Amino acid sequence: MAGEYESSVVLDDGKVIVSWNLASENLEAAISANTAGWVSIGFDPVDVMDGADMVIGWVNTDGAATILDCFATGSFGPHPADTDLGGKDALTARSGSQKDGITTIEFSRPRTAGDDFDKAVGPVTNFIWAYSETDGFNDYHIKAGYGVLEATGDSGASKAGELSKTTRNRVLALIVPHALPLVLSFICMLAGMLVARYGKKNKKWLSIHKPLGYSAAGLALIGLAMGVRLVLATSGIHFRVPHAFLGAFTLLSVFATPALGRAMFVFKKKAKLLRKLHRIFGRIAIICMALTIFSGLILAGIIKF
Repeated sequence: MAGEYESSVVLDDGKVIVSWNLASENLEAAISANTAGWVSIGFDPVDVMDGADMVIGWVNTDGAATILDCFATGSFGPHPADTDLGGKDALTARSGSQKDGITTIEFSRPRTAGDDFDKAVGPVTNFIWAYSETDGFNDYHIKAGYGVLEATGDSGASKAGELSKTTRNRVLALIVPHALPLVLSFICMLAGMLVARYGKKNKKWLSIHKPLGYSAAGLALIGLAMGVRLVLATSGIHFRVPHAFLGAFTLLSVFATPALGRAMFVFKKKAKLLRKLHRIFGRIAIICMALTIFSGLILAGIIKF
């Protein structure tokens, strides 16, 4: 395969290599992954996986390769073969091999779209990739990510590792629904603490304090869900950066705080201990939320050092 393709990109810390030629009317491409299972590439996804024109392949135990032209019909699958959807198999050539634990599939297809289940490719096309440990067509992937196919420019350097404008816009569209609920959750949590600390002269302080705590937990859950969706739309790898670990611990603290507050009224014999834990977790949650937001701004490139 070396020398056959004009452009390539190394992904997943060297475990995935995508190579391609865009010089003719056909796309000639290859994807290799450090796995004995299936590998796949999908072109021009609309939302996470939905709408992606996919090629999925694996090498059977007898050495023969199975490579399918597929189409994703949902954000998280399924991805049936084009022929099962009433379309045509657009692959004009295909081959596969497996050596030293690395599976490689190669294929050729027209760059133009032949039917509703094909996507035009080039000169700049977003792609997603994934691979599994097994050959099962419906088995879930263990790693996934994204990239951009682009014809080699005059400089001779491909920009395949960069996000295209379309992908950046889609990512930005997911960042706001992820960040906004978390910021509002932080405000609710902080307001709840201030009410409990300085508002006890008002007899209705508890009726204000409780909804703030529950709102903080609910908003944090929404932020988490959108964060998961954001990861699936980009790298596909959860817990890849410190922000993710910090966010998970923050979420646990935010949930624990109102839960402990509620427990004070249920387990009255342990109310003193539960009140102490409620306060401790509340303060931990506020500090962690501030750090999570700060680390998120750094990750998004809004704050730079």
